[in-house]
Amino acid sequence: MIRSRILNRISAFRPFHTTVSRLNEKGSKAGSIFGNVTEATEDPNSVINQLSYQQESQAKKKEGEKKEGAQQGPIALTDKQLKNDVEIRKLMYPQAQTATELLLSPLKKQLYELSMSTGGYDPNKVLKLNGKQYKLKLTKKELDALEPSVYLKSYRIKSTSKKATLFLRMLRGMPLKDAITQCHFSPKIMARDVGEMLTRGIKQTQELGMNPETAHISQIWVGKDGYSQKRLDFKARGKVGIIEHKWVHVKAILKDIKSKERFLEEKRNRELARPVKHQLQSKPVHEIAPSSEYKW
Repeated sequence: MIRSRILNRISAFRPFHTTVSRLNEKGSKAGSIFGNVTEATEDPNSVINQLSYQQESQAKKKEGEKKEGAQQGPIALTDKQLKNDVEIRKLMYPQAQTATELLLSPLKKQLYELSMSTGGYDPNKVLKLNGKQYKLKLTKKELDALEPSVYLKSYRIKSTSKKATLFLRMLRGMPLKDAITQCHFSPKIMARDVGEMLTRGIKQTQELGMNPETAHISQIWVGKDGYSQKRLDFKARGKVGIIEHKWVHVKAILKDIKSKERFLEEKRNRELARPVKHQLQSKPVHEIAPSSEYKW
């Protein structure tokens, strides 16, 4: 009884074994158990295949095995050959792509370039392309990546996160040159370091083709940057505490004022599109004419 059950279970795997035997009959050219559908099409003379074969042969040589039907070819490759090979260079140094190529489809890319050449991006603008009319809608992630921006980072600043947040909250959303002026006249100790960081942003905006006069601080935040030193703080009754001298760093993102104006315009349009709320009449329900207020 038990033997018949085991034989029945083994018989369920017979199709797989027959497929493997058919694969062995076809020879080494078959790519998989599906036969000629997925035949191997790799170039045996490519440098990547030679490297993989070199690693396999070295591993089997250590085990004392001999590979039958080994592919003959140049195995010892120098560093100069590897650096000059086209396939290796494509893997090590992939071609750089712009944000429009990574995020947008070909049609969206054409519409975005057309929108920027006709006064900037506007979700309600009607664009004409190849005799058809379109409206370009971009997500917040796509807009943040496509709009030109400058990323700034300060050096280590002797301060705490709480003190820095109170100061940086004043600069958020302010024009770039106005923020630098505020840093010059602020009594805070860290204002000088933040002012130097924002002054470097003027040169970077000019390198990217942005106008420093219209640039504003879109985002600015603070992060912890370790401790400079720790000292003992002796207390009464033999107790000891630790005094930590903290350091922070400040990061900021600069954008053009047009992005801020577009954001405020979209917010204003959303508020205007909301339905107006009417106050209910101070009458009994049965005396009010049928309307949308009472639907029961």
